Amino acid sequence: MVELFSGCAVNPTNRPQVTFILGTDRYESNPYYANALQYYRQNPRLNPGQLVTHCHSLQEVCTYLRQNEAVSQVTMRDGLF
Repeated sequence: MVELFSGCAVNPTNRPQVTFILGTDRYESNPYYANALQYYRQNPRLNPGQLVTHCHSLQEVCTYLRQNEAVSQVTMRDGLF
């Protein structure tokens, strides 16, 4: 994540935090997404902010950020989306 922001004048710690879990498990034998969600819920020190689980593609993430002003104001202003 540091590399993503290294060329920007953006401090990611000063923006609203949001974590996207971009999928659902197809098989109970491979609970990848369920484990990710549990991990973020059980580790508040990671500061995941708002956990969003209903977006399943990057297009849906972009749409979400455009429609949710609290998160997207800083993102749009900084030209990240």
